[in-house]
Amino acid sequence: MPDSLNIYATDDSNQQAQTTPKVRNKKVGYILGATVSAVTAILVFIFSMVFVQLQMVRCFMSLGCDDGGTTYPVWLALAGYVLVVIVVAASTRWIFTSRFGPALLLNVAPLIALIAVQILLVQYRDYSHRSSRISGAKTAISDVSAIHLGDPFIKTVELPHGGVVMLVHIPFTVTRTVQAHSFDFLAMFENRNLQKFSPRHVCDDNFERPDYVFHIVEREYSEPPFPSYDSRSEVVSRQLIPGKQYYLLKEIHFEMSTCHLSDYQGFDPKELRVILSTSDAEQVLKEGGR
Repeated sequence: MPDSLNIYATDDSNQQAQTTPKVRNKKVGYILGATVSAVTAILVFIFSMVFVQLQMVRCFMSLGCDDGGTTYPVWLALAGYVLVVIVVAASTRWIFTSRFGPALLLNVAPLIALIAVQILLVQYRDYSHRSSRISGAKTAISDVSAIHLGDPFIKTVELPHGGVVMLVHIPFTVTRTVQAHSFDFLAMFENRNLQKFSPRHVCDDNFERPDYVFHIVEREYSEPPFPSYDSRSEVVSRQLIPGKQYYLLKEIHFEMSTCHLSDYQGFDPKELRVILSTSDAEQVLKEGGR
C-alpha cells in the first residue's frame, strides 16, 4: 500500500509539473500577442490620424482633393493591422498553445479601444464647443445694452510696395464690465457689400482683416505695426471695463499697386456703419450652439 500511494503521488506531481508550464506558456502567449498588437494598433492609429489631418490641410489649401482613393492608405494600414493580428494569434497558438479565438479577440481589442477613445474625445470636443458658443451667445445678448458705439473714422496708409490699407476705427465705451468676445457675436458692418471706396473700379478690390470679427484695441493705429494678422482677433483684455476708451478696428486692404491715397479721398467713413445686432447670437441659441 505505501508503495502504491507513492506511485500515485509521484504521478500527480508529474502531471502538475507538466500542466503548470503549459498554463504559464498560454498566459505568456496572450500577453506577448496583446503587446505586439497594441504597439501595431498605436502605430496604425497615429498614421491614420496624421494622414487624415494632412489630407484636410491639403484640401483646405486647395492643393487638390481626389475624392476617389484619398483614404486608400488608411484602409491599407488597417488591412495590414488585421493581417498582423491574425499572424500573431496563429503564432502564439503554435508556440504557446494558446487558443486562437480568444487570442484574436484580445489582439483586436487595442485598436477598438483607441477608436472608441477617439470617438469619445470628438464627441466631448463637439459638446464643449457647442456649450461654449451657447454661453458666449447668452453673454453677448446680455452685454449689448452696456455697449455704446461712437462714429467711425479712418486712418489710410499707403504701403511701401504699393496698395493701400484703410484702418477703420469705431470708438466705444461700456457702462459696466462686458466680455470682449461678445463683439464676435454682436459687431458687424451694415450693408458692407454696397460700399464703393474709389471712383476707380480697379481700386475697389479689397479684403478684410480679421476676416469675420474686429480687433479690439485701446489706441488708434495710423501706421505699422498693425495688430496681429492671426485668424483670431486681437483683444486687449478678455473683460472690458467702464471708464476706458476702446476701439473696434478693421483693416481693409487694397492690394493693387497702382492705387494710391488720392484714389480714396472722397470716401466718407460714415458709410461704413457698424451696428450691434443680436441676430447671430439668437441664431446660435436656436441651433443649439452649432
